[in-house]
Amino acid sequence: MEEQSWREGTLRKAQRAVLLLGIGVAALTVAVVLSRDAAGLVSATYLCMMAAFAGIGVLEVVAPPYPIRSKVFVALLVLMGWFSVLTFGLAPGPLVVACMSTVAAGVFIGPVALAATLSVNALGILLAGALLTTGMVSPVALYQTHDLMDWAQGSVEFFLTAGGLAVLIHLITLEIARQEASLAQARRLEALGRLAGGVAHDFNNTLQVIFAWSEMLGEHDDSEVVTGAKEIQFAADRASQLTAQLLAFGKRSVWAPANIDLASHVRRWVGSMSRLLPEDVQLATKLTDSPVIHCDPAQLDQILMNLVVNARDAMDGPGRVTITVEEVRAALLPGNSFETESVARLSVHDDGKGIPPEVMGQVFEPFFTTKGRGGTGLGLSIVHSATRM
Repeated sequence: MEEQSWREGTLRKAQRAVLLLGIGVAALTVAVVLSRDAAGLVSATYLCMMAAFAGIGVLEVVAPPYPIRSKVFVALLVLMGWFSVLTFGLAPGPLVVACMSTVAAGVFIGPVALAATLSVNALGILLAGALLTTGMVSPVALYQTHDLMDWAQGSVEFFLTAGGLAVLIHLITLEIARQEASLAQARRLEALGRLAGGVAHDFNNTLQVIFAWSEMLGEHDDSEVVTGAKEIQFAADRASQLTAQLLAFGKRSVWAPANIDLASHVRRWVGSMSRLLPEDVQLATKLTDSPVIHCDPAQLDQILMNLVVNARDAMDGPGRVTITVEEVRAALLPGNSFETESVARLSVHDDGKGIPPEVMGQVFEPFFTTKGRGGTGLGLSIVHSATRM
């Protein structure tokens, strides 16, 4: 969506730039043609060229939807280029217009349109040469050649030069659009994180009152009241876990890093948290090494909790969840295969069917879930956020 919006804005600017530039060039062209061959201003090719230019002005006023607007804009540029070649021959101006249409096709429509427009322009130059050299069209002879081989050479040179330029600009445009979309996504997530953190912080204060009253009710003489108090406290505990996740997502939780023996920490965590899994799901460890890492123990527990719970839900039946701790060699910089250092790797593996390829790119988005009403969609986004802190 952001990429499409970016392209629409760029197309509007391109149309206006062509109109302003075209008005200046048209005025200069009229002056030159009047001084050399006034009859050229009423020739069929010149009038068709000006009609195509006027069509861009009409397109600016009418402003149809983007898909139609982009295709019509490119088509009008192609016509302008071809009729200007018929009018002025192998001149720099007509070739620039033809090149502009090829670039516009790549930027606003896509690589297929770029290739098609490039081919049409190259063949159009060759066809114009055939019409002019056989005398079927009488041009304003500013840059005229009567040798068809010159036109063939011009067509090939245009194909290579304009094609290379169009491909380069197309790739640059794609990268700019991708970065714009990525930046917009990051801004949205940042705003959402601040909102989630603020709401969770205020809600957490309210939960403290609920906890206090549930503890007081738990000391009541009536057994039904005590049972109800336990249910309230259980529900409040669940709500507290959710607010902790929201606070982690909004990065409002306190960051207190310490040196941790990763293998020992995982071993203790597994011993106390195995009860979270059903009896037919086994929680195992594979502690190959015992690296020491510098991180927040609470954040590490949050990461383990979310990964294991997701693994449990992914299996949907009997299975095994394995937590692995090991040391691996990794490059100091991406792509650097010469300098490496030892890093700790913590991984969680389950026997589930895996993540469908069509949703793989969304698993770290907040509130995205495949569990229906049973999931919040915050687990993996919190893991992603915590590992990047």
